[in-house]
Amino acid sequence: MKTWKLEPGEDIGIVAVADSLGFAQHDDGYEVLCAHCDQPMLKGYKPSDAFVIEVITCQHCGGLNRFDGRTA
Repeated sequence: MKTWKLEPGEDIGIVAVADSLGFAQHDDGYEVLCAHCDQPMLKGYKPSDAFVIEVITCQHCGGLNRFDGRTA
């Protein structure tokens, strides 16, 4: 599995907490790491144009992360 460390994000008024997202996990996907605490927020994530979130909140530290789910 590849790793993808996100960059810090800014509050856009919409809350999406990483552990509340549901998606199929893929062995060849990404382990998405928090920009603030380096903890894995998502495991087995595979980018898709059908799934776009701009900012995601870490379920471990509450840090905001810039996340465009289409690319890594």
